Order: sequence, then C-alpha cells, then structure tokens
Amino acid sequence: MNGNPPQIRNAVRLLMTATFITLVVIVAKPIAAQTKPSLVITAITKHVADKRWNDGRIGFGLQQILSELMYDSGEFELKESSQELVDQRKAVVSALWSSDESRNDTEDSILTTESNVEYVLYGKVVYFGAPKSSFSFGPVKSNKKTYKIKVELVLKHQTTGEELVAEGEGSSTTTISSALFQFYENKLEWDKTNIGNATKDALAQAVSTLLREFSKK
Repeated sequence: MNGNPPQIRNAVRLLMTATFITLVVIVAKPIAAQTKPSLVITAITKHVADKRWNDGRIGFGLQQILSELMYDSGEFELKESSQELVDQRKAVVSALWSSDESRNDTEDSILTTESNVEYVLYGKVVYFGAPKSSFSFGPVKSNKKTYKIKVELVLKHQTTGEELVAEGEGSSTTTISSALFQFYENKLEWDKTNIGNATKDALAQAVSTLLREFSKK
C-alpha cells in the first residue's frame, strides 16, 4: 500500500474505518429491555380478634413495608392509583383496622380492583396468637409468651382474575405485659418491639414465597 498514491491510501483507510464502525454498531446494539408487569399495592387488612391490633397505623405501616419489598425485588413496575381511589382505600382500611368486622362486597371491590394495571397486590394478617406449649411448668407461671403471626398476600391478575396466594409466618417471645407495637409521632416503629419485628418477618417471608411462585409462571 506504501507504493499507492496518497489519495488511494486515504480512501482505503476511510473504507476500513467505516467498516469497523459498522461492525461495532451491530455488535453493540442493545437488546430491547423486557417490560415489567405493572402493579398496584392496594391495602393490608387484618383478620384477628385481638383488640391490640385495632389501629389503622399498623395496616398503613405494613403496606409501606410491602411497597418497599416489592420495589426492591425489581420484578414489577409499581404504579399509583388516583387520589380519589387512594382516599377511598384509606377510609376502608382505617375502618377495618379499628374494628373486628370483615369487609363487605363494596369494600372488597375497592381493595381488590384497579384499572390500567396488570396486577393488584393486597393482603391481611390472618393469625395472631400464642399456641399452647407441650411443656408444663406445674404451678409456676411464666411471664413470657411465644406469639405467632401469619400474613397472607394475594397477587391478582386484573384481566383473568387469576390469584396467586402466599403466606408468611413470624414468631416472637415477649413478656405478657409488653406493648405489641410502639409509635412515635404517629408512625409505627417496627424495630422497637419483638412483635413488630416478627410481623415484618412474616411479611418478608410471604413476599419471598410470592415472588418465587410468580417466577415459575
């Protein structure tokens, strides 16, 4: 090539450079990102009779933790509902957590239905209690109890109505006189009590099970 005129050498160099750039573009062309399924987390209610759970702040706190866990999973695109629907759900959740009543059909529709998304996710605390131990201490009474908390989550497809249900369980040994939960400036501090930590554990376990089952679909 050294014997060729400068014009030819320059033309060859340009052709080789153009060919190289074309190959780089082809090789480096990004693969189209997969679209994540859209999801709205509607509410967490309760189905336990213990009046120490009758506080809507528990339900709203659990929903916040659930939102964080689902966001961190990276499996879904989290969406927000309209402000009107958010306000309706807040009113329903507050009422349900303040009493022992089950939700009616209208409340159920508000909490389990959402337009313009593929999935809704909701749940409830389904059990809180201290199962009897098989061990006996005779007349000696312990001032501690081991409590179990169970949380159920439901992932519902809005088009087909198909539901994926997952459950998680947490346990905690605490003194009988201890408060189940502690609040600071109207916010629940989960890590301040054993029951709070156990409830978080139950929810995290339910999320883990739900995501594992969803990945099999």
